[in-house]
Amino acid sequence: NINFLQDMIERDKNFHLRSYFGRTPLHVASGEGNLEVVKLLAPLMEDLNVKDSMGNTCLMDAVRRTHKDVAKFLKASGASLDEDFASIELSEASAKGDSEKVSLLLKLGTNPSLNPPGRRRGASRRRRSAAHRAASNNHIECIRLLIKSYSNLNTYDGWAGTPLADAVRHQHVEMQDVLRAHGAKL
Repeated sequence: NINFLQDMIERDKNFHLRSYFGRTPLHVASGEGNLEVVKLLAPLMEDLNVKDSMGNTCLMDAVRRTHKDVAKFLKASGASLDEDFASIELSEASAKGDSEKVSLLLKLGTNPSLNPPGRRRGASRRRRSAAHRAASNNHIECIRLLIKSYSNLNTYDGWAGTPLADAVRHQHVEMQDVLRAHGAKL
């Protein structure tokens, strides 16, 4: 109930205080995608980039769950998106074919050419950009979004392969055509 929340705010302006896990009410509202509550709480926060005990910001919570309106509002209000987090989320979304999340991350200013840091489950992320992951899994809509955002299609992964090399290896003919049409090389 938004009226109840407004009454609580008028009585006690401590809505920046954290729970045992370091989460603020804004973290919870962002993660749940409640834009009305986010709009009410964001101006009360001293720092929109405050991290919880797991290192997550409110914007990270909104992006992780693809709450587009909340993420855009937080970004417009001054929240910043961690580059490593954004590149990992973009890579994972491209691998899964989640064009909605890819689009959101690109609209928030994520560099589409970054190779995500670190390793996960062996070498699955070994310097593999979002374009590599989309090409490997034949996610045409994701690769088109990346191309529209000027993704480097000729970047090399940890095995000296390009996104086009992935499309060829997996015999994704339409993906090969799209990549070649935009200047991708083996």
